[in-house]
This record gives sequence, structure tokens and C-alpha cells, in this order.
Amino acid sequence: MLNTVKSDAKFNTYKWANLTSILLLIIGIFTAFTLMSNTEKHNAVLLKNSLTQHLNKVSQEVVERVNKFEYGLQGLRGAINTIGLEHFHYSHNLAYFHSRDYAREFPGARGFGVIKIVPKKDLKTFLQQANLERSQEFNIKQLGVPQDPLFIVQYIEPERPNVESLGLDIGSEESRRFAALSSAIAGSVTLTAPITLVQANNKVNHGFLLLLPIFAPLNSPALAPPEVLGWVYAPLLINEILATLTEQSNGIKLEITDISPTNNVQFFTSVPSTAAPTTTDNQHTHQQQIQIYGRQWQVKFTPSTQWISNLHLADPQRILFITLLATLLLIVVLHSLLRFITRRMDNIRQKISLSSFIDNSSECLIGVDSSFAMLNWNDSAATMFSLSNASYKKPIIHYLSESISPDTLIGYFKKVARGERVTKIELTYQPNNTIESRYLVLDITPLLKDQHFLGASFTINDVSDFKLLQRQLQQHNSELKNQVDENTLEIEQATLFQQNILNSSKVVVIATDATGLISFFSRGAEQSLRFDHDDMVGTHNFTALIENVEILNVAHNDTREPEVILQDSQTIFSFLHQYLQQQDHLLLQCNIKQKYGDYKQVYLHVSAMKLRTLGTTGFVFVVEDLTEKNAILKTLHLISSAVDFSQHILLWVNKDGYIVHSNKHAQQVLGYGSKDIQSKNIDSILVHNSEQTWQDLKLSLLDGNNNEIGYQIHTLNNPSLSVRISASLITIDEVEFTFIEAKHIEEKHYNRPAMNAAAKELSTEHTLPIKPIDQSYTSVTRDDNIAPPNNDHSAGVITSSIEAYCEQQNIDYQGALSRLSHNKTVYQKALELFMEDLSQYTALDILSTNANAEFKMMFHTLKSSSATLGFTALSHFAKKQEAEIKNNENYDLAQGYTALVEQINLVLPIAQSLFNQLQGAVPAASEPTRQQSTAINDEVLLLFTTLQGEIDTFNMNATNTFDNISHILQVIEPNDHELLAHLVKNLKFEQAQEILKNIQPKILQKYHSDSY
Repeated sequence: MLNTVKSDAKFNTYKWANLTSILLLIIGIFTAFTLMSNTEKHNAVLLKNSLTQHLNKVSQEVVERVNKFEYGLQGLRGAINTIGLEHFHYSHNLAYFHSRDYAREFPGARGFGVIKIVPKKDLKTFLQQANLERSQEFNIKQLGVPQDPLFIVQYIEPERPNVESLGLDIGSEESRRFAALSSAIAGSVTLTAPITLVQANNKVNHGFLLLLPIFAPLNSPALAPPEVLGWVYAPLLINEILATLTEQSNGIKLEITDISPTNNVQFFTSVPSTAAPTTTDNQHTHQQQIQIYGRQWQVKFTPSTQWISNLHLADPQRILFITLLATLLLIVVLHSLLRFITRRMDNIRQKISLSSFIDNSSECLIGVDSSFAMLNWNDSAATMFSLSNASYKKPIIHYLSESISPDTLIGYFKKVARGERVTKIELTYQPNNTIESRYLVLDITPLLKDQHFLGASFTINDVSDFKLLQRQLQQHNSELKNQVDENTLEIEQATLFQQNILNSSKVVVIATDATGLISFFSRGAEQSLRFDHDDMVGTHNFTALIENVEILNVAHNDTREPEVILQDSQTIFSFLHQYLQQQDHLLLQCNIKQKYGDYKQVYLHVSAMKLRTLGTTGFVFVVEDLTEKNAILKTLHLISSAVDFSQHILLWVNKDGYIVHSNKHAQQVLGYGSKDIQSKNIDSILVHNSEQTWQDLKLSLLDGNNNEIGYQIHTLNNPSLSVRISASLITIDEVEFTFIEAKHIEEKHYNRPAMNAAAKELSTEHTLPIKPIDQSYTSVTRDDNIAPPNNDHSAGVITSSIEAYCEQQNIDYQGALSRLSHNKTVYQKALELFMEDLSQYTALDILSTNANAEFKMMFHTLKSSSATLGFTALSHFAKKQEAEIKNNENYDLAQGYTALVEQINLVLPIAQSLFNQLQGAVPAASEPTRQQSTAINDEVLLLFTTLQGEIDTFNMNATNTFDNISHILQVIEPNDHELLAHLVKNLKFEQAQEILKNIQPKILQKYHSDSY
């Protein structure tokens, strides 16, 4: 212990000196680098200001030097306008040139000339006149493909250095022609993009043409712009213009680039002085953009190192070195002084600390001499053993013999006298004036010097509190063990109970670990997916069973909408881990695999299994089968579409006679809105005779004798409308409603004898020779106010024969047509698909598996389709079989399938006969007599939107809407048109949706192009 105190004191001797030196070094380094940084920033500001000032000066001078040439062009144009361009000849131009001193007035200009616009048809005349003016041949020069009109340089002075440009058609080169036209349109001076002058072809992209348009004089004020006759122009060479400027900017690299509206073209770079070669510093490059006659130039300055050194900026490195050197000198002096002071203070502190440590220690410390008589002790020992000054030189054995026998203590003393250390001697001691005994631990350490025993140090620790805590901890551990055993038993029972619930339930539950490995496969999952529990658990990953996974949002109205489509199923579990960290539940839609390879659509309700310490350890998937639900939704879509497009008045009335629902046709005929009609009582719409009420009419309609009753109803547009009313009673949640169907009395009804005769005739013949019917009478939307032509007797006979045949075979033909908006074409297509389904049912190998669920779904589909097409008996049979499968777990599949085949064998010939008659009754679409327009206008766009809506809602009227827009879709998308027509004809609307989505952008694009 003493050695440790000494080493700590030695370390503390230099600690403060070292810390002070380190702190001073840090402050010095920080100050040095701060001064260096400030100097660099100050230098950068000075350099930037100098460069900016110089750059602004040079940029302004560049603009002024180029602007100066405009005055020469204005003067030349003024001279031309004085006498007119048509009277301005070579002699006038030469005289004007001699009247000016171009070399002095416009230094750097290659010359000034005149460009004349010459149409190709007048080129020959122009050349003859030019030859006469000069008394020599005038040749045309082209830079590219000539365009009409030509822009020919007719005059330029001085002519000798510019002879290559004389007769040049600048319009044959794109950049020159564009600048000339821009100047003519703007009516002002325009500068071309960087070009190579023909008179200085060794200076690539160093030349420009400055163009000023010449207009024909206006004899009278007019709104039309004046005619452009030509241009006065000046060919410029940038090196000659800026020659003196680069001399003034010695030590700076000057670069000028044309950046707009063409691509960046660098046309000027200053050449550094050869007398004093210097290197440029690209780190301090400055640039500025200037506007010159419709062009945007970028002026870039790059200073040389010599130019920067001439600014006489302060050296940051020198300031850094001086500051660091001063800091080091200060540290050396201060460190020496602090070490001397701290060494003296630590010696004093060491003595005080050692004395304080012994006196204030919680351990009892007692020092004895070689006779084991007490020499010194601390306060803890005095308190424990009631020591005082009178205890000095008393044997310590007198105080310990109450707890340890004297013989044992003498044995310990002998070992210590031999130099051995005795430790962990446990004893019980009861201090004076106390009731409780204290548990103590005694350590005896010998004090030796040169192998001579001088005495010993007794260290006594009071472990009473530790012993008490140890006993309490043992008691708590015993109680905790009992609780753990009890909780373990409860958890095992709860787990067994949950396992029994999951195995007895038909709910499909699958659990996985965090990576997707299946850890639980419920009994319901075995029955639904046909997989065995032992084969799946621990061997298969759940991602192998699912495909086409979509994430759904559950809105407040419980409408599930797809949000994200996960293309790679292997990334699903990483996504689930992140998503379920914030949410407790997630809904997925996907296709799940069954044992024999087929897939079915399901919802996956996903939740995470979490532990407080480990986080997410797995996932639980509850599978919701959508097969039956999708079939029901499809049937509901068909029924809803039939109601919405029905041309009969359909009303639903509660027991008090108030209308609770109506179809669109009822609202249109009666003249009420959807909300207004719900507040109406049926008595306010019906026209009763005498004191008759709705209740009387209701009893008459529901007594079973009168299927239909002729009646009058009120409308907003007609006080009395004749209809035929039928009604039926509906019970929903033990609440009765009356369904009312009102048909217009003007509908044509054929007499029963004629129908019976036609039915008798059809019993021997299935086909009749039919005269083609005009296409205009087979429209999609039926208009009751338009009757068929009177001379179309054959169509009426066929229709009468079909109705008679349907009545004979107990087929609700009129009801089916009403549900399909009286669209016979749609009915015929649906009947054809219905016969195909019946043929497939008879060929099923459904008895090879015990698939009650699939058999039930087949009967459910058959019930809906047969009821929609009017085959009531077959619909009742399918409904009865579906109910038996649902209620009877021991349903006999073989017997049910045999009964189904018998029913199909009865219905299929009847359906085939009806289909053959419908083929004769529904006329084939004739070829159009005139060319149909393929333009996309507002009406066509609305028709396409209607087709999309009908396809999305499984509305059978989509087949007729498609016929009206088919010729346009064939032009827009000829590759997919045939497939789309096949899908719509066979009512495969889900596949048709995808093709329409691909066609929509092309429709909109052609719509915008046709609009403009």
C-alpha cells in the first residue's frame, strides 16, 4: 500500500506541469493555425477583389471594343439608306470607304461590307449587274448547301485583304445564316457564333460577323414589318481586336468562350509573354459572363504565380512558424518552473494523505510490535474495540481472545513471526454496549526489515452487512426458483392450449423465424394447402410458397388498395422486419402455392413475434382465402351492372311505403335525383283508383295470382305514365322490403297463340332462314320510344319464336335480358361461355380428390351464371347442392357429381337450341358503307373512358362500346387489337384491363396531336 502511495505521489509531482504544458501547446498551435487561416482568408479576399476588379475592367473593355464597330455599320447603312440599296453600287461603296479612316476609327476590323438578299430566280440578273459594275467577272462562293434566298457579299472594303469573302453566300453556312435571320427578325445588330473567316482560314473559330439589317423604306404606315433587303456587316478577328488588351493584362491568362445559345466554343486564349515565362495558378480562376449582340460570352481569368506574388501578400507559413517557435520557448520555461513547485507541494500532500487514509479507513487497522503489543490504531479500531490511550502497549490477545481461543491466536502469531501472512480469519465479536454480534474477517501481515521481525499489521473488516445481504439473497433465490417453476408450468399449459386451439381451428396459420424458415404449420394450413406439417416445418422457406406479393393499405372505409409491389420475394422478410418495427400489423396480397402446384389468391395478415432483448424473432402469417370472395364480388359486379343499365323502373320500398333505393333509369324517368327520391312515399308516385293505396296494390301483387298489373305513375315531366308493375318481397336482417319493377306499357308483347305456334315449329327445326336485319336496330342502349320498322316481319317472328321456346323450356328469357340491359348480343355471348362451362363440368376428374371446397365453389359459380341467364331450375339445383356441402361434412361427392351431370345433360341441348336460334335472330354486323374517321376528338376520348370504366366494373355493355371504338383502337395499336377484341368478346375483362392501360398514353398523345 505504501509503495502505491509513493508511486502515485511521484506521478502527481509532474502531472500539473505536464497538463499545463500540453494545454499551452494546444493553445499555441490553435493560435498559430488561426493566424495562418486568417492570413490565408485575408489574402484570398485581396486576391479575389483584385481579380474581380481586373476581370470587370477587361470584360467592359471587350464589350466596348466590339460595340465600337456598330458605329461603322450604322454609318454605312445610313449612306445606303440615303440613296436606297437598289441605287447603291460599287462606286458608292468605294467612295464612302475613302471618306472614312477605318484603320484609325475601328482598329482590329477586317473591313466593312454589304450583303444582299438574292432569290435563286433572280441570281442570273444579279450576277450580270455585278459584272457590269466592276467590269470583271463576279463569282458566287458557297460554304455548304445553298438555300433560297441567297445572302451574297456584294461589296467589302478594303477589298484586297478580303477578296476571299467577295461573292460569298453566307446563307450556305448554318451559323452565319442563323445570325443573319436573327438580326433581321430583331431589327438590330447581331453577332454570329465563333466561325472561321474565309479571309483568315488559319484562325479556326477566331472570327465573327457583325450584322446590321437593311430594310426597305416604308411609303405608308403599315402593320406589317418592313422588308429586309440585306445587311451591312463587318468581319472581325478576335485576336486583332484584343491584341492591345492582352498586353495590358500581362501575367494573367485570358480565355473567352461562346456559351450560348450554341455549344461552348473557346475562341480566344491569351498567349503568355515569352520574355518572362510563368506558371498559372488554376486554383484562383475567375470567370464572368457578358452579353454581346445576342451572344453570351464567358470571360475567364487565370492569374500566374508571378502576378500573385506582385500583390505582396503576407506569408501564412511564416506566421505559423514564428507563432509555434514562441509557444515552444514559453512551454520550456513554464514547465521547468511548475515541476519545481509541484514537487515541493506533493511531498507535503503525501504525508497528509497517508495519515488521513489510515485514520479515516472503514477497516480496523492496528499496529503491534514484535511482542504483539499494540502501538497505534485508527478511529475504526478504537470504536470497534473501545481503545483509548490506556490501551497503548497492551497485548492484542486480550481483545481477540473472546472470539478466538488463545491457543489458536498463539499459533497465528507464531506463523506471522516466521514471516508468513495469515488471511481470512473469520470471527464473531460483540462490542461493548451492543446487543448484536458483528461478523469480522481478520488479516495479519508481518512487518520485516532485513529478514528481522519488527511487528505486524492487523486489518479487520466488518462483514456483518454482507452476511445479512447474503442470507437475504439466498432466501430470494429460493423464492424466485419456486416462482420460475410455477410460471414455467403455466407457460407450458398455455402453449399446449394454444396449440390445441390452432390445430382444432380451420384457420390457416403459418409461423416462421426471422429469415422465413417455417417453424409452425397449423392443421388448417394442412387442410387448405394439402402440405404435411412435418414436411414443411424446419425444411421449407415461406418465400417458396408465395408469388406476386403486393402491400396493401387499409383505409378507414376498409377498402384495400395496393401500395407497393415486391418484385423479389427474397426481400420480403427484410422489408417486414423494418416495417413491423413501427407498425403492429401489415396486410399483404399474393398468390400462395398448394401441394399440387396450383396457386390461389389470398390475403396475408402479418404480425411480428418480438422479444424484449432479442427484438424480432419471427413472423406469424394468417392466410385469408380470396377464391370464394372474388367469385362473389364478380357476381355482385354483374348484378350491379345489370341493375344500373336496366331500362325498367326499379324501386325498393320499406314496409312504410318509403323508397329506400332506386336505379338510374327510375331516377331519369321520374325526374328525381338519387337523394330526392329516397324521401318520397310510393303513394306519391302511383296514380291510384278511388281510395286504393299502396298496401292494397302490394297485396294484389304478392298474392301469387297477378304477376304483373297495369298501372299509372306520376313523373315530374308527365302526370300519368302507363306501366306494368310486378313486385316481390325481400327480407334482409329480418327487415322486409318490397322490390318493384315497372315496365313501360308501350313495350311490344306478342300474343300467346303465335308464340306457342312458333315454339311448336322450333321443336322440329332449330334453325330458320333469316333475312339480315339492319344494324341500326341493334344498338347497345335500348330506346323504348323507337319501335322496329313494321315491314321487318321476319325479325318479329323470330323474337316471338324465341320467347315461346324459352317459356316452353321454363327459361326466364325476358328477366335475363332485363338484367343485361336488353342487350341480346351480350346474352348470346354469355350463353356461349355458359355452354362451354357446362361441357367442362361434365369432363372434370373432381372425384379423384376429396375437394369439398372446390366442389362448393363450382356450384356457387353455376348458381350465379345460370340465374343470370334465366335457367332457374338449374340455378335452384346448384343452390341446393351448395347448401348441402356447406351444412353436411359427410357430403357424398360421387352422388352430387352424378346428379350434376344429369342436370347438365338436360340443360345443355336446350341451351344449344336457344343459342342456334339467337344466332339467327341477332344480325351480323355489316361492313360500314363509308370510311370511318380515326381522328381522336373529345367524343372519342369520352367513349374510350367509358370503355375503361365498363371493363373495370365487369359491365357486359363493354362489348358494344368496344364495337363503336374498335376501328380507332386498331389504328392506334394494331399489334394488340386482335387479342383485345378476343378478350372483350369472351368477357375476359381482367386481361383486357392491362392492354387498355398500355393503349391509354397513345390515345392521349394522338388526341393532343389531332387537337393542334
